[in-house]
Amino acid sequence: MEAVEGLPRVCVAYSGGVDSTVLLHLLLAWRNWANTGKVRPFELWALHVNHGISPHADEWESHCRSQCAAWAVPFEAVRVAVLTDAGDGLEAAARVARYDALTHAQADFIILGHHRDDQAETLLLNLLRGAGVVGASAMMPTKGRFLRPLLEVSRSSIEAYARTESLDWVSDESNANLCFTRNYLRHQVVPLLSDRFPGAVNNLARATQAFADASTLLHELALEDGAGETPLPLSRLASLSQTRALNVLAFHLREQGLRIASRRWLEEALRQALGAGPDRQLAVEIGGFVLRRHQGKLYVCLTETTPLPPKTWVAEAMVPWGAASINAVRGKGVGIGVAHVADGCWEFRCRVGGERLALHKDMHRCLKDLLREAAIPPWQRQRLPLLFRDGELVWVPGVGIAEKYRCGPQEDGISLEFGRSTC
Repeated sequence: MEAVEGLPRVCVAYSGGVDSTVLLHLLLAWRNWANTGKVRPFELWALHVNHGISPHADEWESHCRSQCAAWAVPFEAVRVAVLTDAGDGLEAAARVARYDALTHAQADFIILGHHRDDQAETLLLNLLRGAGVVGASAMMPTKGRFLRPLLEVSRSSIEAYARTESLDWVSDESNANLCFTRNYLRHQVVPLLSDRFPGAVNNLARATQAFADASTLLHELALEDGAGETPLPLSRLASLSQTRALNVLAFHLREQGLRIASRRWLEEALRQALGAGPDRQLAVEIGGFVLRRHQGKLYVCLTETTPLPPKTWVAEAMVPWGAASINAVRGKGVGIGVAHVADGCWEFRCRVGGERLALHKDMHRCLKDLLREAAIPPWQRQRLPLLFRDGELVWVPGVGIAEKYRCGPQEDGISLEFGRSTC
């Protein structure tokens, strides 16, 4: 879909249910009001994610398309594959697939229809799963491009609005299936709580703000305690109380996109990181990653350690290398002389042992010693991209370029940079 230049793009996650239908209707009214010049105008469009789980999935997509056509709202549908191999179950897998599709939407803002009852259910669900303060914060009104403007509005108010405006929506039959945990809470647990405590939903939803405030304070404390450093200095962890050290470690892992298995796992990871002898190689696995320790610092690394296959280099600007890349930047007086690159067979490959590099004229040194002196962690050394010309070692990331291949001060050169997305 083509964007209108200069206007913010606002995308509504439109499932066709009552919540997203009301949300789209409200934003449509706001857009029409904006067109009068009273507020800043914006471009509005709807994105429907078709999971393909229900036998009615295509009917719902057709309904959403027709409704958007009637309201003159641009519409787009995305079909996703719901994978349940991770053991999270169908409900969680569908949510992951949906958010992945929304994340790739070409929009400045992505608007979601979650409301106050959803917030209360999310809090209960997370607490029953043993979540800490971060999980108890439930859903945030604003998180990056994602906005939830209805979080303080009740489900009953949304449904009343839909009836008053004679809106048309679809009903997902799976919402009545008590096999899904959220549905069980919604239909069995929350009504019992509300009978006993009439303000239960309001109070639960309000409590998430208190947890969110506490989470923000823990976030700020973690940064003060050094959680923003990568790799993480173990001396900082050792100087803190266990509670603050666990907070730093948890923040550090979350910032790198990792899900913490449990507090017990976190405590064990901290114990091993600080308590194992200096001669021991720490390796604590978490999902597809592993925590490693080297020279007083804690690294989060991919578990994959096997060498990568060789790749020929013909001076292209970027060469993929596992989860990272080798980038070539041209400049004057730095890097490998362009004149050298013009001939010979150039190749990136992993070390096999016995390599030598002449950083200074006629002084070939063992690569093993150079890597150790450069403080490159042992698990990285087997997967580093070494650059060879006709079998001669020319460049090693983090170490340098063989002297005979370096360009002169006034010569054109190519600087190589190895960017590791993970260690």
